[in-house]
Amino acid sequence: MSYDSVLSRRLLCLARRWYDSQRMNRKMTLDMFRALVFGVLWCLVLAACAEPCDPPPVSVDTSDGSSVVTAIDGSYEVSSNMHAILIEHVTSVGGDLIFQAGGNSKHTPKLEGVITFPNLKHVGGFLTIRGNHDITRLEFPALESIGEGTGPAAPVDGGGFHLDNNDGLTHLSMPLLQRVASTMNIDENDNMLSFELPKLVFIGDYLDVLNNPKLATCLAEALVAQVQAGEGIGGPATVTGNNDACSCAVESNGVVADCSQ
Repeated sequence: MSYDSVLSRRLLCLARRWYDSQRMNRKMTLDMFRALVFGVLWCLVLAACAEPCDPPPVSVDTSDGSSVVTAIDGSYEVSSNMHAILIEHVTSVGGDLIFQAGGNSKHTPKLEGVITFPNLKHVGGFLTIRGNHDITRLEFPALESIGEGTGPAAPVDGGGFHLDNNDGLTHLSMPLLQRVASTMNIDENDNMLSFELPKLVFIGDYLDVLNNPKLATCLAEALVAQVQAGEGIGGPATVTGNNDACSCAVESNGVVADCSQ
């Protein structure tokens, strides 16, 4: 075999090895790229699902053996509409019930629109509704008491009701609420027009209705008079910074405000 033939074969062998190594490198690079993309996408899925997909800390208590959640022993935070839907059949919360939106990112699950809890009767700790910009109405048609829980998750001195800094909220409905064990404040809700609390007769500590620029002052004053005529308010009652340019009248469905002047 001639020298030129041997050299040609060696060069061809080297060329094949180089080609195979480049193919392998390209495959490794493509595999790494695919793995990176998959990892990023998976992180985004987890981030988007983190809030609504977390199971609520609840006990299942049903007489028919179904898996419908009817009681929460501890506390629960509602930061998206999905959280609200998960506990729509709940009748009691042993600890605190907190409504606070999860964030302003377009990828963050929203807490918005009309939020209704048709079956909730008792909140053992604090009911806190704070910093929600997209809730327009809150409806608790069956709620009877706040803060009178006796379980391990309930506050020792009783819980209260805090409704503040909810820019989009226009109306609050609690037609059966009778008792709030501790403090109650309705503060800094820029677009709030009315509330429905016709049965409320007891507040264990102070009552504040402050700086709600569209809420009729006479509605807040009528609420103070209503509770004082019942079992009373355990602390001072403060009403200021609301809409003074309204008049109120007692009608068949309660006190109604007219702010059209």
